Amino acid sequence: MKKAEIIIASVGLLALGVMAYLLATRHKRTDEVLSGRLLYAPQCLTVDARGHLYVANEARRDGGALVAKVSPKGQVSVCADRLPHVSALAADAQGNLYAATGLGEVLKITPDGTAAKALQDIPTGECSLAFDPQGRLHVANSRVNVIYRVAENGAPEPLEIGCFSAGGMAFDRAGNLFIVSKAPGLVLKIEAGGEARIFADVRGATCLALDRLGHLYVGAVDSVGGTVYRLDPSGRAKSVVARKVGRVRSLALSPNGTLYISGDMMGRVRAVHVGTPGLVLP
Repeated sequence: MKKAEIIIASVGLLALGVMAYLLATRHKRTDEVLSGRLLYAPQCLTVDARGHLYVANEARRDGGALVAKVSPKGQVSVCADRLPHVSALAADAQGNLYAATGLGEVLKITPDGTAAKALQDIPTGECSLAFDPQGRLHVANSRVNVIYRVAENGAPEPLEIGCFSAGGMAFDRAGNLFIVSKAPGLVLKIEAGGEARIFADVRGATCLALDRLGHLYVGAVDSVGGTVYRLDPSGRAKSVVARKVGRVRSLALSPNGTLYISGDMMGRVRAVHVGTPGLVLP
């Protein structure tokens, strides 16, 4: 065999080897469903830094709302019970859980399950919660269309940022705020300096989650029964993560790349393994 032919053959074998490696190591997405007696009517979700999932159920007629805690290994336990209706959850870096109610207050739930008021005297109505990179809690009230930042003394400070029918929000590492404006079906990006612009137009958008590389996951209610999209950091490229997930109410993303979805799914939380952020979905 001539030298040139040997080189070409070697390059071909190398290419085949690389392709085989990529196919063998490519993340395969598999879906799971979480269910059980403590997940009887999932409404809103959040995940803490250690990968624990928190699920707030719809309030029962005879005893209020139950918040369940799901460990990374799938063990389900009671985090808090007999709470008022919970519209949003968020976890801080110390392992405390915050729950927004429709009664104009935010509850702080410590790791031992003790619940106390962390914020009150805000208008009643559905709220969204998010922590910024400095660890400050933000509350978006969809009834009065105001975002509050909670001061060190616990007082709510209204920000000069308009949000129409907020449906979920998240901060990136640079301090930029992403928020769903449900009525027009838009995702807004509010720069750290306070300027707001349209980041993406997602018809029927209801909620969102953000990964560490700036990819945004947006849940939307549509004619095909609910869809979750993934947007790239520019907001232009959009791919489908999950379909037919019901009326998507909340999304939460774990550190290992699992996206949790709650909706009208008969007492279940769907877990979609979306893989390494930045790679094309399998």
